[in-house]
Amino acid sequence: MDELKKRFSALLAKVNLDEKRNRSAALETESGSPSFWQDHQAAAAKMKELAAIQKEMAEIEQLKLLIDK
Repeated sequence: MDELKKRFSALLAKVNLDEKRNRSAALETESGSPSFWQDHQAAAAKMKELAAIQKEMAEIEQLKLLIDK
């Protein structure tokens, strides 16, 4: 189990979860702006990026919960 925790820690270092949280927060803030939705293609691309980041963060959190059991 210790080896698994070490590998997970190494994975977290590579993933840079703090950067993902910051990017997610920035995209959420940006999407609240009325002008954000004026360019539908750009808005859709950013919302797709946001969804991917949120999914990845949720998967990492689930993995962390499983490893910590």
